[in-house]
Amino acid sequence: QYVLTYFVAADTGAAGRRVKLVTPVGTSLNEVKVPEATCAGKVCDAGAYCAGSVCAKPRAAGGRGILGWILIVGGILVGVIVLLGVVGFLMTKRQQAQVPLDPDAIIAAAEQKMKSKPPKAVTIQPFAKPASVPPQGVVQVVAPVVSGPRLYIASGPREGEQIALKHGFMIGKQPGCDLVFDDGFTSSQHAQIAMDHFGNCRLYDRGSTNGTFVNGQRVTEYVLEHGMSVRIGSTELRFLAQ
Repeated sequence: QYVLTYFVAADTGAAGRRVKLVTPVGTSLNEVKVPEATCAGKVCDAGAYCAGSVCAKPRAAGGRGILGWILIVGGILVGVIVLLGVVGFLMTKRQQAQVPLDPDAIIAAAEQKMKSKPPKAVTIQPFAKPASVPPQGVVQVVAPVVSGPRLYIASGPREGEQIALKHGFMIGKQPGCDLVFDDGFTSSQHAQIAMDHFGNCRLYDRGSTNGTFVNGQRVTEYVLEHGMSVRIGSTELRFLAQ
């Protein structure tokens, strides 16, 4: 159905009248049509376009493709590497925090501090007098009175002896140690006792084979308190702070 609109002159007087309109034969429409795509004279299907001399259709959206997968896998690998780096860093920091202090460094620092202080007067305790006169011909050995921190030997051939401690006191089977035990279970330089600036006696295991024990527990470093038991090799010791 078509609607035709005619415009007549104002003086025609067509108002309220019937007007007969005659159109010439061969009337054409002015409707605009979009021509169909053709390639080399061939009409392309709907939705296709002409690429050169071939009808082509737009490619439907597909998967990510090789490049997309490469980017995804690469991102995952980078994330794993970063995560491993963070975990390794945290483990390294934790191990560094658990590493015991170097006894040699502590001993050297304490010696330096002791050298900077003026020497104090030392009072030598006299030998204790025997409680009773021994029988004639019997020689009685009287041990000197030991004061300050010391080790009491509770087992072995030297049981009952008390050894005064000093800064850097070395225990082992090597000649030259301050306390020598050659029982087959003691290392050459088994353990060492250092005195810190607070006056505490700190026991260090020097990498011994059979270990150093305080109150039955194996230790690498321990601050000794009065009455604690110490085992070096097969010898039991007792720490006396006074």
